[in-house]
Amino acid sequence: MAKLKQLYERQMAVNGIIAEEGVAIGMTLGEVEKSRGKPTKTSVRRTAKGEAGSWEYIVYDEVKHYVTRINPLTGRAFR
Repeated sequence: MAKLKQLYERQMAVNGIIAEEGVAIGMTLGEVEKSRGKPTKTSVRRTAKGEAGSWEYIVYDEVKHYVTRINPLTGRAFR
C-alpha cells in the first residue's frame, strides 16, 4: 500500500510539472514529450556500457525590427 501511495504522489507531482510545461530529473521520455511536445532534434549514442540520448528543443522569440510611423501629410501608418 505504501508503494501505491508513493506512485500516486509522484504522478500528482509530475502532472503539476507537465501543466507548467516543465521538465524534472526522473521524468520518463513520454512525460517529457507530454510536457514539451516533440523535440526539434534527437540524438542517441550507443557504447559498450549502454546508450545515452539527448533531446533538443529550440524556442524562438519574435523580435520586431521595424518601427511604425505616421505619415504627417496623409495620417496613414507605414513601416
